[in-house]
Amino acid sequence: MPTHRRSADALIAAAAAAALLGGPRQAAADQSLHALTTLTTGFTDNVQLVPENPTDPDNTPRVTKDAFANIAPGIVFAHEAPRIAQVLRYTINVRLYAEASSANSYSNALQYQAMIPLSPMSELGIDAAASHGRLNAFDTGPADTSIATRARGDVSYARAGGGLSYGRTLSRSWRITESLGSSVFQPTDDTTQVRTRLTIDEALGVTKTFMRDAVSLTGRATYSFLDRGQDILGNDLEDERTLLAGPELRWVHDINQALSTDAMVGATFTVNADTFERGLLLPVGAAYVRFTQDRYGASLGYRHVVATNILVAETEATNVVEARGTVAVPGRDDVVVAGTMGWASGRSLDLAGEQLIGRTTQWIADLSFLWEATDEVNVAFRYQLVRQNREQPLEAIMDERTRRNQVMVVLEGRYPSRQAVELRRRNEGRADGGQEEVDAERETGQVQ
Repeated sequence: MPTHRRSADALIAAAAAAALLGGPRQAAADQSLHALTTLTTGFTDNVQLVPENPTDPDNTPRVTKDAFANIAPGIVFAHEAPRIAQVLRYTINVRLYAEASSANSYSNALQYQAMIPLSPMSELGIDAAASHGRLNAFDTGPADTSIATRARGDVSYARAGGGLSYGRTLSRSWRITESLGSSVFQPTDDTTQVRTRLTIDEALGVTKTFMRDAVSLTGRATYSFLDRGQDILGNDLEDERTLLAGPELRWVHDINQALSTDAMVGATFTVNADTFERGLLLPVGAAYVRFTQDRYGASLGYRHVVATNILVAETEATNVVEARGTVAVPGRDDVVVAGTMGWASGRSLDLAGEQLIGRTTQWIADLSFLWEATDEVNVAFRYQLVRQNREQPLEAIMDERTRRNQVMVVLEGRYPSRQAVELRRRNEGRADGGQEEVDAERETGQVQ
């Protein structure tokens, strides 16, 4: 191990010990309270994100076009002390339409995050969130745009989730990580057949770091529960309980301080959690290239995943190709372009038939131009396209096509601008952990 690497490790350990144990030069606790406001106006050609050719036209809203306005005030409390750094956020989002007043929607969201150093070489992360409202009330920044099967936007719901993550550095090159999380989604109206949806996730991994490489072996397990409700005659349908488990081997290579590659290969065994009699062995994998430098960032890659999507109540094997980027306009430090383009194709897991059935294909494009007018105010111009085709024989969906275009002007503000603490996370996409990585909420053309 080079001398400068050992010295850096010693400095990191000393700094962590000082943060934990305090001392006469220990910095005092810092905290801040912020008022947030987001005002959005725009136009969409599919107000409630419903299919153009619904399977059940009598019970599905028609595709409608309309102008809309979003009003989203909120508050953020940030606190940093020697033994904890934490951020609490609350927002309420109200969306109003010019003509389709029946589609007016709202949502409340509460989020808590904390990082707790347990020792000079270990830390604990806490995440918890709860929300309720209607699905079409939320908007995210382009870099946070999810490339996954979309649910109809006119569903009322309540949702909660939380998780713990633990990391410990065993030596200069060995590190172990563990995480446990859960999420529950509950529709609060009668427009969907599947009622309560629950997932519980567990992962345990070990990482060996070399000069510019990190190799990780991780075991993952997910339990999901889907309450299938009743059929049209009022008879209870059999609930779906699924267990997904398997190993993943990951290799991350840092080409230089800005460029890295990330590859993963593994397998997932799927089984009925009630009987343990049926199951499918499915491959998983990923390959990505990532670039990060100052105000420039980009990633391009492919992944094949097996996971339960609680928004659409399906366990899916999905192929995803995506490109994401954030670019500062040359000569203008206050103007940034952020965007996402992606394609996904997934099939649903049918454990009873021991097969994959149906298919959902999706295309997404999301582009935003952001102007940082002042430290407290951002202005953004944004366009989003979503196209989705679904075939689900178990739900009698043979060819359901959904499309939506949205154009928006967004005004975002936060006062005061200085936040006491930004929760910094280890960047697992780099072998060195990423010295400039911050929480994903700060990565994109949005004031948080």
